[in-house]
Amino acid sequence: MKKIFFIFTLFIFLVGCANRGINIYINDQFSSIKNSLVHIVDQRKNKNIIGYIYKNGKIEADITFSTDLEKYFAKKLENIDKKADIYIKKLSLIYNKSKLTGENLEGSILIKVEFEKDGVKKVRIIDLKESRWIAPINSAKSIEDFTKKLIDEAVVQVYKILKS
Repeated sequence: MKKIFFIFTLFIFLVGCANRGINIYINDQFSSIKNSLVHIVDQRKNKNIIGYIYKNGKIEADITFSTDLEKYFAKKLENIDKKADIYIKKLSLIYNKSKLTGENLEGSILIKVEFEKDGVKKVRIIDLKESRWIAPINSAKSIEDFTKKLIDEAVVQVYKILKS
């Protein structure tokens, strides 16, 4: 009887402590990043948790992010031949599982780009906000795709600024 009680207690503990969140990892090759004139700094306070999953107005789980954004941006911008400082200020997601119609996934990214053009220091702010509806089934993959698209759009915007 003690054995059954122990197994039952262990099962309840493990199920209760299990992470019900979503981890996003953008698989990209960072090992061969060329030396670049672009300096990238991730200034987010919490680089792991980028959002939350809500259900009925309460936080149900975290959305975590395990990709190094500095390396990701460095790899994508390694061909820029202009000296620049890029500051990643914010990356956030909110997924509301209770919304059955309308947009239930919202994301935003905020980036500050500092560079010189014709001897004058310039500062540009990229503030992207996206939203869409995703089906609850396979939501982890949809959230991952949404996040990658949002980040890639920010990279494109930085690239356009630095190439102009």
